[in-house]
Amino acid sequence: MSAPRSPRRRVRALRHLCPMLGGRTMAYPDRRAGDPGWTEWHDAVGVAMELNVAPQLWCALRDRGCALPEDIAALLRAHHRWNTIRNLAFQHRLAEAVEALNRVGITPLLFKGAAQLVDGTLADAGSRWMADLDVAVPTGRLARTVDVLRDLGYEPAPGKPFVHDLALAQPGGPGPIEVHLELGSPPIPAVLSAAEAWAESSDIAVGTARARMLCPTHQVLHCVLHAAVQDHNQAVAGLPLRHLLTLTSLIQVHGRCVDWALIDARMDGHGLSRALRNHLWLAHRFTGLMLPEGYPDGMRPRFHEARVLANFGLGWPAHLRRNLRLAFARDYLDALYSHGDHPLKLGAARVRHAVRLLHRDGRGVLHAVLKRGN
Repeated sequence: MSAPRSPRRRVRALRHLCPMLGGRTMAYPDRRAGDPGWTEWHDAVGVAMELNVAPQLWCALRDRGCALPEDIAALLRAHHRWNTIRNLAFQHRLAEAVEALNRVGITPLLFKGAAQLVDGTLADAGSRWMADLDVAVPTGRLARTVDVLRDLGYEPAPGKPFVHDLALAQPGGPGPIEVHLELGSPPIPAVLSAAEAWAESSDIAVGTARARMLCPTHQVLHCVLHAAVQDHNQAVAGLPLRHLLTLTSLIQVHGRCVDWALIDARMDGHGLSRALRNHLWLAHRFTGLMLPEGYPDGMRPRFHEARVLANFGLGWPAHLRRNLRLAFARDYLDALYSHGDHPLKLGAARVRHAVRLLHRDGRGVLHAVLKRGN
């Protein structure tokens, strides 16, 4: 089932989908939408699958006892069942890896989906879609970590060379384990360093083994940084609905433990205050997040929301801009061409990379930059 192509139908489907995900506290009603009919159900589910929130949609509708068209219910149930099996496989491989690392004296730091799989905050094992497991290890233990994972059958995953993690995949596994020294690419290490994350982390059981996990404040801060900044959604006006749902869930679970003064000061100190406020506003509008005290609405977040809706309706502008940013990003090109961050060499690397892409792929380049991401 695919999402509609018409901009009007895409936006209308999103307006139906968001209240389904957010329940009665949903802050994004559309008075004109009315109750969904057959077409609206199919469009909404198509958008949910495009944005990788179909498992969460099934959980939300099931838990509220909503009456669904039979074919929609069967599709969502099957999708959720498949995702549950996949997440349980992730959970098993995470426990296996952490136990092996513990045996050689390494205690990894879990974050993002890897932490949520084992910290008890997921009410349903199949509700969260995830692509990989993110773990950080202490500086100086990366090589030993790789050796341990190789002994378990993991090998470096094929793909683009990003400098902030090393992805290792196991044949037949649900997805790779990404091993980090820092918690992401710049500017994440400057805003939330691995050293600070380790210092404030807490102990958590993973099967019979032990790991560390981010404190609640750092979980929320990293969630915003990853979705809004590292994935460029603030810059390109993208809709990271899956990450907005995760943020809302984290705040609902850890609300009183989240130090908003620290988050605000840290983001403002790195020129990211607007990204924070816009991201929280999107979570408020699309997933029903109650805005923290001191985060009033205003015209700038509303204008950003309008850009996000327009881009989502068209279906391609945000993905085009994001893929171009990623393809010609400084750290990515340095990994390919070793320009050493020298301005002239960086410019030459971008020209060289453009020529290389056009020569190698020709017409496929346009298709690649227009391809929708997650």
